Amino acid sequence: MDNKGLNRLRKVKELNANPNWVNTDLYRLLYMEDLYIIAYEKIKSAPGNMTKGSDNDTIDGFSMTSINNIIRSMRNQSFDFTRARRIHIPKANGKLRPLGIPSPKDKVVQEVIRMILESIYDGYTPSFSDKSHGFRNGRGTHSCLQEVRGWHGVSWFVEGDIKGCFDNVDHHTLIHILSKRIKDQKFLDLIWKALRAGYMEGNTTNNSILGTPQGSIVSPILANIYLHEFDMWVEEFIARNQKLNRRGDTRKMRNPKYTYYVKELNRIKAGKKRVSPERFSELVRGKISTPSILHNDPDLIRVKYVRYADDWLVAIDGPRITADKFKTEATEFFKKELRLELSVEKTAIRNARNEEAVFLGTIISIGTKEDLVVRA
Repeated sequence: MDNKGLNRLRKVKELNANPNWVNTDLYRLLYMEDLYIIAYEKIKSAPGNMTKGSDNDTIDGFSMTSINNIIRSMRNQSFDFTRARRIHIPKANGKLRPLGIPSPKDKVVQEVIRMILESIYDGYTPSFSDKSHGFRNGRGTHSCLQEVRGWHGVSWFVEGDIKGCFDNVDHHTLIHILSKRIKDQKFLDLIWKALRAGYMEGNTTNNSILGTPQGSIVSPILANIYLHEFDMWVEEFIARNQKLNRRGDTRKMRNPKYTYYVKELNRIKAGKKRVSPERFSELVRGKISTPSILHNDPDLIRVKYVRYADDWLVAIDGPRITADKFKTEATEFFKKELRLELSVEKTAIRNARNEEAVFLGTIISIGTKEDLVVRA
């Protein structure tokens, strides 16, 4: 097999290690046979890919003739995505989730597009934020929750809930975001066709004017590209609002009372001081009940953030007003920049000292050593 397309993808990855690189000649990758073969091999054994699309074909009927026909239609720009066949599958909460089943040729083309986009945004040097864990190689809910476990000394949680995120992605805004890194109108037009393909439910045809198609192979990376704008905004919010302490870093001040208990107990254990059993017990109880760090350090505000797909969590070590400010400004950002809406009821601010946060189906709370405890 000629690896011309794969070699060009590697070159795209190398070029996009520079986050300011602008891609101008991507559409020609859709002429490369080897990319379709790689795409076919990847998706043919995936669960659900033997399910018929709206054209009643399955992936096992795909062939080199199919690939050549696709390439021919790409060259004359006549390729069109067919409407996906919509079904409904049960969710864990008992409700049903709509899922589109694309045709085999659409699945293969979507996978090639996904490979190209991944080479640009998540290649050798990812453009995506380290705080983004959904739909990425080597990442998942496990890495997301592991990052949360590493947070310490939290005062407030902000739980994020975007109303119908994937169903309400604005197509014009998404294309505008893509055009920052992609100056290839033919390639952008192909993505536009994928977004607007619509779906069939029973004998009814439906057009798509919003959202990334659920069930589409390319939808997850498009959603990450879209929500990456929020990741960058959060970084900017942290830069504006995080405050250093007197030492010039983000570490909290050690509680002098806790330090006293530790020193006294160490002196006793080293034989440098003798006390009654009652006094020893008093010192032990004091150490256990006293926080090792000060939680109301007026010189310090820390903000932590993590996102998995459209679920995100913010932890703030600082005053309540910072949590309120984040929620207010985030709501405005989603509305103005991404044309999405945060749920007022579900985007909750919780006092980490006496309330639990829920994230990715797990309960987040503060442990005895000021670290976060994550449990199902």
